[in-house]
Amino acid sequence: IKSEDGKTYGIFCDYGGYMHLFDPMTGEDYDKISLQGNIESSPSVFNDIAVVGSYAQKIFGVRIK
Repeated sequence: IKSEDGKTYGIFCDYGGYMHLFDPMTGEDYDKISLQGNIESSPSVFNDIAVVGSYAQKIFGVRIK
């Protein structure tokens, strides 16, 4: 993900139900959010929203700030 100011971010979801926003150069998390369930799919990003589906058949849209 590239921000308006040119900074690059990575995003991934894990089996524990968390979505992570991280620095791709260092691997450090900037932030993470619990989506309350197993996530087995890859997130997609459009503009400032990350979308991912969960194993519990829910779709989450998370605004990236």
